Amino acid sequence: MNNSLIVLSRSSLDSLLDIFIPKEIPDSAYVELSIRFQSDDLKVREFSNYLTLLDRFYGRLYYDGIYAYGHRPKAQLEINEIKKGSVEVVILESIQAVTSNPNLIIAFLLLKYLPNIIKSSAEAVKYFAESYKYYQEGSEIREKRMFRKNLRKAIQQDANLKNLNKRQIDQIIKMLESMYAKEYKRLPRAIDTAKTKIVSILLKIKKS
Repeated sequence: MNNSLIVLSRSSLDSLLDIFIPKEIPDSAYVELSIRFQSDDLKVREFSNYLTLLDRFYGRLYYDGIYAYGHRPKAQLEINEIKKGSVEVVILESIQAVTSNPNLIIAFLLLKYLPNIIKSSAEAVKYFAESYKYYQEGSEIREKRMFRKNLRKAIQQDANLKNLNKRQIDQIIKMLESMYAKEYKRLPRAIDTAKTKIVSILLKIKKS
């Protein structure tokens, strides 16, 4: 992942892969990201903005950067299935692809923690606008420390990630924060959608 604001050590990436892709899973399997929306009163703009944010997260994780990602259709995230009932979007990637570049796992974490870290969309705009400015300047602000505290608590309470060591959690927090800050203009509506319309976000293995 060639992005100056995203730095995860090989050991942190390997730990994430070990958590979400058990060793015994065959190479023919897929990693499935499933996002289920409450269909009642779901607006097209809510739906599209949330998926656009996912696509931009994924694009920023692309090894040549989001600009190159936008000009390479084969590299872009695809929806493999939309299920009936409540609206469920399904995205599949091969085990080999995720093992090589675990961007889908990171995108899943970015969406998963989105509704828990900021109380309101208004706070999100203020916090992340300032956070991006101060992040670039290398400064520290009280709001940033509070954000990291909330995110750390969410990770430590996550049954999947709670056994990561402190250094790995610190790296993940910084990486998530930098991604949120880069997309702060899109976060308010996405946070509202996450709080009111998202029924579940799951990452699981699908055997072929």
